Amino acid sequence: MTLLLLCLACGDDASTSQPLPTPPAAQGSYGWVGEVALSPSEFGATIAAERRGWTALHAHDYRTATASFTEPTHRARPELSMALLHHDLALVGDEAASRLFDEWAERGGLPEHGAARAVAALAAWCSGSDQAAQWAAEAPEGIVGASALAAIAEGTSPLEAPTDDAIGQRLALHVAARRGEVETLEAAQGLPMVTEEAHGFTRAFYDPCAHHALAAGWEARAARSLDASSWRGMRAWGDGGLSGRLFSPWLDASDLLAEVERAEHAGLVGVQGERLDALGLPLATGDDPQLARELVRSLDGHLDTWRADLLQRSNAEGGALLNSLGLVERFRQEWLVVFARHALHQGHPRAALAVLQQARDVGEPEVGPANSPSLFALTAAAEIRSGHTRQALDALEPLSRSFTAVRGVQELVGDLAVLQGLDRQGDSKESQ
Repeated sequence: MTLLLLCLACGDDASTSQPLPTPPAAQGSYGWVGEVALSPSEFGATIAAERRGWTALHAHDYRTATASFTEPTHRARPELSMALLHHDLALVGDEAASRLFDEWAERGGLPEHGAARAVAALAAWCSGSDQAAQWAAEAPEGIVGASALAAIAEGTSPLEAPTDDAIGQRLALHVAARRGEVETLEAAQGLPMVTEEAHGFTRAFYDPCAHHALAAGWEARAARSLDASSWRGMRAWGDGGLSGRLFSPWLDASDLLAEVERAEHAGLVGVQGERLDALGLPLATGDDPQLARELVRSLDGHLDTWRADLLQRSNAEGGALLNSLGLVERFRQEWLVVFARHALHQGHPRAALAVLQQARDVGEPEVGPANSPSLFALTAAAEIRSGHTRQALDALEPLSRSFTAVRGVQELVGDLAVLQGLDRQGDSKESQ
């Protein structure tokens, strides 16, 4: 961190930070990575007024960055990153809940009374599963969550149901969170939504839908910071100079603007940038891990060329920024995370997992400058979709140490691992 702060102190004095003459086309081909390395004075001017916010964003500390940025368009960067993190955790929770309640039902059925059916119905509803109405219809009257279940059975939103029990009260926090009032629900996500006594022990059920609400809430906050109606307001970063590109998966403004227009989700912006298309990367990997690894090798070959060229053409200050801030490595991971998210949305978990395994800096076990929180969340999503429940738990562990709201997802995945282990003898029966 000391080295990072020293590097972020660079560039305040433009008279000592003159870049070497470089052809505009060559600098543009490396996007923001080249801009920082070849024009450290521009980098210094960009971060000077809000150095603490940029330091936090570089470290993937989105809460500190959100609290530190005073410029709304800058603040929208960590706000949208928080939205994407919750979106990624929702992928994990949806898969864990679906498998948990399906396997529980196959082993003799969910308890006739109690919260299990209500939680199963809610989990199916927020993930968009057709099973939601089935779970809701099968639930007996008078159980906890009855009002929410009635709404689901009738095809309406449980968020509009009366808040007359523990589940209804938690769903009221969802309504507030979706407006951008996320703090209370984030704190509550570390606690069970409902507990009950069963067979001599206390059974705890965690909220299976919180990350959907929190993703929507953080996205709403980012949109407000961008003075826009949706995440597509991030196109404003295309007019914001280096600050709209720094530490991002898109290299330049043209990539950002083109991707905002065609992407289905904010978390997919950057995956098909024109600069990367020009490299001829083998993007069509399907769900083939080997093809995915070949994609990473191809990308790394190009990035090695970028690094060597920039080190040769930059001055001492620019070279120090390139190395100490890990600019090439940062772009590499940011882009590979977006690619993996895209692969998961395409139903290709094995390819996503292969990419994420190579994207991670294994020398750094925690969330920080070298590893983003979404990298760990998406790894867990890819693992569980590949049938590796216990490996998904391992992927969530580093994230849990810096992000307490992951507790609910951990408990869901943990319950699934216990259920799958009930009849396991010897080697794991999980998919290899």
